Amino acid sequence: MMKCDEEGATQNMMGAAVLVCTDGQWVYDSTATAAANKCDEEGATKTESMGMGDAFSMDMTYICKDGQWEMQMPDFGGMFGGDSTGGFPGGMNFGDSSFTMPGGGMGDFGGGNFGGGQMGGGQVAPAPGDGSISAHTILMIRLLGNEGFKKAFINRYCVLLSMNFSADRLLKQIDALQSQVQSEMNRDIEFWKFEANSFTSNLETIKSFAQTRQQTIMNEMKTYFNLGETAQVTLSSQGSGTIKVHGLALDQSSLAINFFKDVPVTVTAEPKSGGVFSGWSDGNTEATRTFVPGQVTTLTATFK
Repeated sequence: MMKCDEEGATQNMMGAAVLVCTDGQWVYDSTATAAANKCDEEGATKTESMGMGDAFSMDMTYICKDGQWEMQMPDFGGMFGGDSTGGFPGGMNFGDSSFTMPGGGMGDFGGGNFGGGQMGGGQVAPAPGDGSISAHTILMIRLLGNEGFKKAFINRYCVLLSMNFSADRLLKQIDALQSQVQSEMNRDIEFWKFEANSFTSNLETIKSFAQTRQQTIMNEMKTYFNLGETAQVTLSSQGSGTIKVHGLALDQSSLAINFFKDVPVTVTAEPKSGGVFSGWSDGNTEATRTFVPGQVTTLTATFK
């Protein structure tokens, strides 16, 4: 149990659960919790932020149900993708890498979701609920009908899978989050009466998902968009500048990315303050250019 010093003191836990200091121990108080969670307007919603320092932050949604605020528990699988209904919001922050994805994260193609509406195997299926197709789905379908947008979408997603969603980066963030709660585990296990090995097992499941999800998405994009094989291209910058792929800036000076061979990639060499672009490693001097993956394996932008 969790020890406390001031008899009668209270503290609020996630979900507005109230603990009361009783005989030197923090004890859950259902009466105080019910009072703290009281609401008047049935169906009303509210949002509160919660987080773990700089490593992770998110918004939690509550709905007024039967006179009580009820927290809509996140689907922790939806953290990286899949059906995001009731899951994490699309805007999340992991350390220094902010990203927003339709549907909540590393989402699905071909049977998965885009922003609540489903797109399966190239066929539009009704979104859950009232049977209508969500506005998000309609918008995405129509945007993907534009060849330029589709190319940018595919290539930017390839970059994100090697950058924001790379296994190394995700594992570091998972380890950072795990280290923050490690010191509380024994107390939590005792308080909630669950097995310690369940935490370890769930942690390994999350890590496995983070390590394999990239290739799963590449396979789903290949199927959904009827794409060919992939080719790895290493994009690098030297000097005071960076490379953008269809407008998406790389956050490191050198990055190996798996692109699809049949989707041309447009890159832009963008100087930083005081820098001047001098050319590409293959002799091309145009700041914005397009190349075909497979025909190009390495490309370096040089800045003075």
